[in-house]
Amino acid sequence: MIKFLIIDDQTGESQEENLMPETIIKGGGLIGRHPSCDIVLNSPEVSRVHGRILYREGQYYFTDLGSTGGSHVNKQEASTNENFLLKPNDIIRIGEFILLVKEVPMNGHSTVQQPQKALTLPVEPCQIEQLIFKAEELKAQGLINPITAEFVFRGKRLAEGLSFSHRFRQKAIELCQTELNAGNFCLVVEHSDHLTIWQEEKGEKESNIPQFLPLNQPQIGGK
Repeated sequence: MIKFLIIDDQTGESQEENLMPETIIKGGGLIGRHPSCDIVLNSPEVSRVHGRILYREGQYYFTDLGSTGGSHVNKQEASTNENFLLKPNDIIRIGEFILLVKEVPMNGHSTVQQPQKALTLPVEPCQIEQLIFKAEELKAQGLINPITAEFVFRGKRLAEGLSFSHRFRQKAIELCQTELNAGNFCLVVEHSDHLTIWQEEKGEKESNIPQFLPLNQPQIGGK
């Protein structure tokens, strides 16, 4: 089973959708505006049948089916009939909708939901305001610029993720808090016109990413 968190970037509304491999194999997995699609995205920016989730050899893929408005997977434009392997935290953008991959079995193995464990963090999860920073402060330290999509915060490599307009600030904070509670470290960066969630990257990739070592724990929530 593959699980999506679907967010309407215009209204801030969100919902979860699940697709079973049996449904996809039988011709399902369709994403679009038409009511017969398995995932219905009700917007004129979405084609009647926009894209599809494929299931092959135990893995899930997203394919754009020649939509009018196009699709993006992790900021990469999806060409028609190009298959994108999906992994947890991948982002599919279709019109005003964001489809965040929340859960997906890899290599044919089913994902087993584990009991939540307490997460050891530099601050308590409830103190989310201590993990909200102004973009100007990060730019001043040379951490965020047009060619940098990641940086290191207290030894954790972070990559740029979902973006929200300021009117959905609370939604961004709630989503970050949910990730923290689930054991996935993240923080929120506030720009002049939007907010961005930065999530911890897993893996052993070596890089010369700048370290962010704040001296005074700037808090947007304290404005």
